[in-house]
Amino acid sequence: MPVEVILPRVDMDMATGKIARWYAEAGQQVAQGEPLFEIETDKAAMEIEAPASGILRDIKAEPGIDVAVGSTVAFIYAADEAWSPAAAPAPAAAAVAAPVLETTATTATKTEAPIPAAPVDIAGKIRATPLARKLASGAGLDLSAIAGTGPRGRIVSDDVRAAASALPKVGAASAPAPVPASAPAAPAVIAAPPVAPRPAAQHGLSVHRREGTGTPVVFLHGFGSESGSWAGLFAAVEPGRPILAFDLPSHGRSPVEDVPSIAALAERIADALRAEGVDEAHVVAHSLGGATALALADLAPALVRSLVLIAPAGLGADIDGAFLDGFSRATSKETVEPWLGRLVADRKHLSPGFVAVTAKGRADAERRDAQARIARTVFPAGTQTTDLRGVFERIAVPVRVVWGVADAIIPWKHALGLPGRVGLHLIPGAGHLPQLEARDTVAAIVTETIRSTGA
Repeated sequence: MPVEVILPRVDMDMATGKIARWYAEAGQQVAQGEPLFEIETDKAAMEIEAPASGILRDIKAEPGIDVAVGSTVAFIYAADEAWSPAAAPAPAAAAVAAPVLETTATTATKTEAPIPAAPVDIAGKIRATPLARKLASGAGLDLSAIAGTGPRGRIVSDDVRAAASALPKVGAASAPAPVPASAPAAPAVIAAPPVAPRPAAQHGLSVHRREGTGTPVVFLHGFGSESGSWAGLFAAVEPGRPILAFDLPSHGRSPVEDVPSIAALAERIADALRAEGVDEAHVVAHSLGGATALALADLAPALVRSLVLIAPAGLGADIDGAFLDGFSRATSKETVEPWLGRLVADRKHLSPGFVAVTAKGRADAERRDAQARIARTVFPAGTQTTDLRGVFERIAVPVRVVWGVADAIIPWKHALGLPGRVGLHLIPGAGHLPQLEARDTVAAIVTETIRSTGA
């Protein structure tokens, strides 16, 4: 039997993937363990190794075309194995994921920094992935001024984002020309079509933003995660409705700063929403973000129109202190993978690529240490000392609580005893990340909750 070549998941929120290039052509001999193709998401580029030795056949995914994770993209036949071209099904159709590029409060002019040598292929063309080229074009950046960190020095999307973030800030003292305080900032782009200009954000938190009309949906991630982890659920939000996905302090691309309490986190988000011009929002939040959302609803009830809380903290004392400590210190694939395993009920959701990308994201020691301090402050001695159960009695908006019954980080039984009007969804076969392990179910709950409000 030929060996299937599968498009793997290399990121927690990855639902589709795009092959940037094949390193072998159909009919060529490949060896197990050698690079077979390169895949790129909005976060990383990664070489995928051949799962077996043999003859590569039936390539079904051409470069630049999005296909669903888990799709068969090719087959590898043994040298003496009869080839059957009809054996390979076409990869599942997938919606095109919009490229993500944050350019908050930056201008799209060229940086004056020294221009590094750009990687060039044998044809003299700058080596860059299709997504990197698209992002650079959208931001007005010259690829020849960007150093590549991808395989073989290729420029990947992260390199373009880094170059964009290094651009001079609007109104900064180092800017070549003064910018009036009332001047609009360059748009913060999360998805095509292009985002309309907005006032410069003053709250300082990194935010992925989709423009639209109506009451926006705000996403708040859990400890050690980031806003991009919600990308898989963005499709659950009806087209045209705005989305704001924040990076909590010391997470993602937000500044490193200490957080004294969950209440302080809620105040930070409330300030950010007001700075964004949001006076009411549907909030979808996970774990630490869930506790923050509850505190936000208590602090500023007018800001919250509905709540979907996924495995929220703040409802009981128990929490996996060993995970908080271990994940905070993990930096390599070998040390990250065991802790990621505690987050899911089925480790099939943890592909080698996903583990590698997570480890790469924990390379920043300053950010890692700040997250550890947050864990020790908010959950001292591996205990939840903040009790938010009383908030449910004080708020009147629709609330759904979603929990995986195999959650090893925070017990689902914390959800028992909540007021009867609070919807509770217990998901079998899911751990602390039901939004990953039961994405469709969680997406349906989010959609139903928003629609129930009529806003």
